[in-house]
Amino acid sequence: MSFGIVTINFRRPMVLQLWLASIDRLRAEFGYFPVVVVSDDDRVPCERHSVHHIAMDNRSMTSKWNTGFRWMRDQKVDYVIILGSDDIMSNDYLAKAIEKMNEQPDMVYTRSIYFYSADRDHSGNLYRYTHEYGLGVGRCIRRNVMEEVGWTPYIRNINFGLDGELYRRIKPFVSTQEEIVGAITDVKTKMNMNSIRVWAKKGERCRPALFLFYLSPTERQLLERIKK
Repeated sequence: MSFGIVTINFRRPMVLQLWLASIDRLRAEFGYFPVVVVSDDDRVPCERHSVHHIAMDNRSMTSKWNTGFRWMRDQKVDYVIILGSDDIMSNDYLAKAIEKMNEQPDMVYTRSIYFYSADRDHSGNLYRYTHEYGLGVGRCIRRNVMEEVGWTPYIRNINFGLDGELYRRIKPFVSTQEEIVGAITDVKTKMNMNSIRVWAKKGERCRPALFLFYLSPTERQLLERIKK
């Protein structure tokens, strides 16, 4: 069973460096797997981390995601994993995802995500949010499902409501799915569209150590630089 991770980015170089360092940590534990970043100008840092980069100007977010998915199709992976470029996955989450993917469900997903504030607003705070039905972050979609939609799950050029848009498109082809309980943390800065204050109201406050403990030393150093 093989898998790859797709993300997109837009002018958040420091956060992307943190994300790339998290990929290094995951590969150190689980071995090499393909990763692609679709963005305007991040080729150099991606190359330093053996991550494929596809240059696209400021087009719609869905166009960028579709481009990343089509590249992953050519890598012949069994599953594609969706992560935002500010979503830091724990080793535990990926271990559980691999265990579930080995059972070959059509989709693997989670209902919970953490939000960590790396900005002055609520700086250093961590919140956990749980969705009743499931989240797009950390979603693992089996190859046969992606083939049903031509590896183009987005048919509209939009920059909002992406999780729901994708799920509605693939839902007719998802017969089996498995849930993961694990940690993925969305690192919020002033560059985010949604403020940490939104999630502070919706979620439950947690100990920051729940996030910090699974980071590598390099990731911790980068996080402190972002917070400055």
